[in-house]
Amino acid sequence: MKLLDTSILFKFFAMLALVLSPVKPVMIAVSVLIIADLITGIWASKKEGQKITSAGLKKSVVKTLVYQSAIIVGFILESFLLCGYPYR
Repeated sequence: MKLLDTSILFKFFAMLALVLSPVKPVMIAVSVLIIADLITGIWASKKEGQKITSAGLKKSVVKTLVYQSAIIVGFILESFLLCGYPYR
C-alpha cells in the first residue's frame, strides 16, 4: 500500500509540473527578484546596524508564497476558465 501512495503522489506532482510548465520562467524570475530583495534588505539592515530577525525573514517566505500563488491562480484562470479570452 505504501508503494501505491508514493506512485500516486509522484504522478500528481508530475502532472502539476506539466500544467505549470508555461509559467515556470515567470516563477523563476519572481523568485530571483525576491531573493535579490532579501539580500538587499539584509545588506541595508547591516549597514544601518539593525538586528536581522526571523520575523523579517518570515516576511520574505510569506511574500514568496503569496506571489507564486498569485501567478499560479492567474495562469489557471486565464488558461482553463477564460480559455484565452479576450485574446482570440
